Amino acid sequence: MESKITKKDLWQVFLNHLLLQISWSYERMQALGFAISISPILKKVYKDDPEGMKKALTRHMEFFNTCPNYGATVILGIVAALEEQKADPDLIRGIKTGMMGPLAGIGDSMMFAILGPLLISIPASMALTEDFTGALVALIITQIIFISWNLFVKWKLITLGYQKGADLATSSAGMMEKVTFGAGIVGLIVVGGMIGSIINITTPIQANFGGYEFVLQTTLDSLFPKLLPVLAVLGVFHLLRNKKWSPVKIVICMFVIFTTLGALGIVA
Repeated sequence: MESKITKKDLWQVFLNHLLLQISWSYERMQALGFAISISPILKKVYKDDPEGMKKALTRHMEFFNTCPNYGATVILGIVAALEEQKADPDLIRGIKTGMMGPLAGIGDSMMFAILGPLLISIPASMALTEDFTGALVALIITQIIFISWNLFVKWKLITLGYQKGADLATSSAGMMEKVTFGAGIVGLIVVGGMIGSIINITTPIQANFGGYEFVLQTTLDSLFPKLLPVLAVLGVFHLLRNKKWSPVKIVICMFVIFTTLGALGIVA
């Protein structure tokens, strides 16, 4: 299939991506920023297909969150190539979900645990010796290096992602099916990990039976660790998918339910 996407289009994606975090929200985090970033590609691919454009934008408004510097850029490049080939929406969704977690860990570690502290240590050490002029100059220089390096790497990762995404999009049907399945599995693992690490719902219910102390939470953990958070997420998923509730309505409902259960001593 002849390529519709040009270097200029990818450059526009790159420029849009610089404002990825400006529309961050607790509901969908980077979703709106991602949709805006990929929009130059969608406008070209779905130029004569308004309905396809609407579906694509809606698809990219689903929850998304990763390292904005090194994670989102790779995913944007891959998604640009897949959208160009009009790949299966489930594949695109699976790629985004499956990659955003691992790339968030790698990217954030590189940014905030390695590169950032390394560069800031230079002006910081000079400031400790009371060489404030030198520290200020060093701070400006290191920030220029830091920003320049990030911009360079972002652009390279977008183009690299596009190249790899194009290879993926032109793979055989069997390969695409395996990738879709694998991406879906990874996505479920990421979601499962997020449920276990972010959501904390426990029950303080306990009783004493003839000298034996029964603790409900301990019993639940031995049978199914994190059962209560999983049930809560499944309930929210049911309301979103089957009942078509809005996120705001669900938040209010969850607030009322868990405030009541907490007051009754059922959950903590």
